Amino acid sequence: MLELHGWGLVGEQLSALAARGKWSDMPALITDEMLDAVAVLATWDDVADRIRARYAGLFDRVGFYRPFVPGVDESRWRNLIHWMRDEA
Repeated sequence: MLELHGWGLVGEQLSALAARGKWSDMPALITDEMLDAVAVLATWDDVADRIRARYAGLFDRVGFYRPFVPGVDESRWRNLIHWMRDEA
């Protein structure tokens, strides 16, 4: 993935750090541009629109890297799921 975007060297550096267990050194190598290329970063209010803008017609499911804790933000999760389902 990183090679595809021209960041192959960074990928090798991250791999070497991971192999040595130096997880805390890794964030210094990752730029905002890299994050934007591989992730959708958004607020609750904007996330559905941003996902749709980037991936409309390209995906059939979405995975969120945010822990789901029953009872916490439950109404936001429900609204997001309904909005995405209704707009699909």
